[in-house]
Amino acid sequence: MSDQFFEDEALGKAYDHRLMRRLVGYLRPYRWAVFGSLLLLFITSGLTIAGPWVIARIIDGPIAQKDVAGLAYWALVYIGILAVHFVIQFFHMLTTQWIGQRAMLDMRTELFDHLLKLDMKFFDRNPVGRLLTRVTGDVNQLNELFASGVVTIFGDILTLAAIVIAMVSLNAKMALVTFAVLPLLAVATWLFKRRVRDAYREVRRFVARVNSYWQEHVTGIAVVAVPVALAWA
Repeated sequence: MSDQFFEDEALGKAYDHRLMRRLVGYLRPYRWAVFGSLLLLFITSGLTIAGPWVIARIIDGPIAQKDVAGLAYWALVYIGILAVHFVIQFFHMLTTQWIGQRAMLDMRTELFDHLLKLDMKFFDRNPVGRLLTRVTGDVNQLNELFASGVVTIFGDILTLAAIVIAMVSLNAKMALVTFAVLPLLAVATWLFKRRVRDAYREVRRFVARVNSYWQEHVTGIAVVAVPVALAWA
């Protein structure tokens, strides 16, 4: 079978606003769970900032003054922050994974219903193995978008904003020196994104080829093996 059946169309851009709107639409039935996950994420971001702040208080206070009682108190506060952070992060991950799995189920059901309505000529042009890859493997990759990307990005932005504010308020000059590496990080991220995008497309194409190959050969066993067995009987 020709390679044209296996090659995916090259995407024009890495981010498509209309496509993203369609994908986010699968989260609409679970908007209350998404809201709860965002709330837990905001709390987690605040606790992430609180940990280093407590450490700074310990170093500048009890350790500098050799106050054992004060050190024990702040140590208990720090342990309490870690415990609360662990519990909230656990429920946040549980919620986001539930959202991702439910959205993935809805998408696969919709794709399966759509495939059942297609004309037989469509299946003559597209190998079944490739379609299985799209319905199973590619949709499973979107689970990461629903479970981590859409929700977590807001928490990351909030955490970064809080870190920047804290750094500038503590020591503006030191913060500016730290920010000097940001242009290099931006360039490295841009180069890495392009490489990863191309590599991921190659992986998708090869997985589609492998699945199509196995599907054709396994389904062809009845056509090839049965006549051979009858001939040797």
